[in-house]
Amino acid sequence: MHHWRASRLAITLSVGVLFLSSAPDASADTLLIEDATLLDMVGDAPIGNTSVLIEDDTIDRIWSGGERPDDIPPDTIVIDAGGKFLLPAFIDSHVHYNWYMGELFLAHGITTVNDLSSRIYWQAATRRGLNTGGLRGPRYLFCARIGSESPSGQAALARMGLFATASRPDEVGEAVSAIRANADCVRQNMETPEALFKAITREANLAGLSVIAHSFDARDSAELGVNGIEHLEGVALATIRSPDGLRAVSEMNLEEGHKHPLLY
Repeated sequence: MHHWRASRLAITLSVGVLFLSSAPDASADTLLIEDATLLDMVGDAPIGNTSVLIEDDTIDRIWSGGERPDDIPPDTIVIDAGGKFLLPAFIDSHVHYNWYMGELFLAHGITTVNDLSSRIYWQAATRRGLNTGGLRGPRYLFCARIGSESPSGQAALARMGLFATASRPDEVGEAVSAIRANADCVRQNMETPEALFKAITREANLAGLSVIAHSFDARDSAELGVNGIEHLEGVALATIRSPDGLRAVSEMNLEEGHKHPLLY
């Protein structure tokens, strides 16, 4: 018996996508999907004639075969998925979310997004609205930042637990604790001093938070413990070995958070 969150599955049709989160006005607590072809996306062969029982938004049972168990509640909503595929929904790990995008993401099989824009107040409100069901759209994640000093403009963010200050490695644990409840990851600038950066990745990972960065060099980012790098210039720069290439890089004005078309 498997217990998976229902929002992690989607039914893919030949002409579109039907999501469990958009099942027809489901007021009942139980949903049954029957006769689907299950793709588990871990390399196993497709499993035909599969049924999935979802109770209280949690996948309770998965079985193969045509017989329906006797203990299915009478008010269960039943979806006939014959000729369709059932598979885990998708995560978009780098988006710049806007108010109109919720239905678009759901319509294309994406039920979780990580927003890497910098509109922190708006992001906090959007996260609350989407993740509590007040807004329709995907599950919404975004990152907070740990700065070496707190500019006056960040005071309100600090009070909201969306920005924290750490100028020494021994201050990082408290900073991570301050933002952990209100953000889903840490987005750190590559200009952060090495000892402080390593402390941030260590403490964040211990707290269950990933650290991402706009990398200038993927090798450096790996050594710092960064969990994910955004854009690919850091990979391109890490592969350059020739003297001419290194000289060209030294003459570039690499800026945090900016893409460089010559490196793509």
